[in-house]
Amino acid sequence: MIGILLTCLLGAAPTPTPEPSWWRDEGTRNHLALTDSQVRELEASRERAAAELDAAGLATNAARENLDSLLLSAESIDATRLRASVDAYVAAKRKQDSARTALLLSLRGVLTGEQWMRLGRERHESGRGPAPTPSSAHLPASDVPRGLWWRDEASKARLEITPEEERILEAVFQKHRLALDQVRQRHETEERALFPLVRANDPALREQLERTAAAREELDRVLVTLRAEMRAALPLAKRQRLGTATSSKTSRGR
Repeated sequence: MIGILLTCLLGAAPTPTPEPSWWRDEGTRNHLALTDSQVRELEASRERAAAELDAAGLATNAARENLDSLLLSAESIDATRLRASVDAYVAAKRKQDSARTALLLSLRGVLTGEQWMRLGRERHESGRGPAPTPSSAHLPASDVPRGLWWRDEASKARLEITPEEERILEAVFQKHRLALDQVRQRHETEERALFPLVRANDPALREQLERTAAAREELDRVLVTLRAEMRAALPLAKRQRLGTATSSKTSRGR
């Protein structure tokens, strides 16, 4: 629920310029029965956060581009440089998430509990939440679980994955699988714990948001490391056809 709210309420575009604010939509204002005073307060909160959000977005984009460039510009990739690039990207993304969470708390403080819950339901039911996407949009769909593209015959044929490359990719996945399962479970648990916390001034809400953010950072680190290492194991030409480690949503890994 909170993941949907963060994405829908604050926007998920990678560029610094935010999507139109939801409180400017007349239908949403009427549905929530927002007062003119609330709209002004929401607008003021967004304006106060704009500079920090823009800076955090630019830093995340720069770290993402550095990692993507490393993966797509050299045949052989130094493991130390790869780890450093992954760390820099995850750290920048955590700062961006923290800025977005701070704004979320500010916006939450303007709404009543009923308005907050109604908004969450509206954004979710209208389909404006994050839609699942395959791990590589240009690879064909199959019955293989989403994300396990190296096990899919059509994907392997498209990328011309050799049996030895398939063995290496599977080994990389198995190396991270236990950690991936553990951090994903922790993140899902922390997100579920957020749902009942609807009171704006409840200290437990801020504490739970922090725990959820920490779990998200841990999950991001494992996921991006896994994708980066798998791509680094392939020849450059195949990496370029597969895409980068930060350009797609992750699968369930099963």
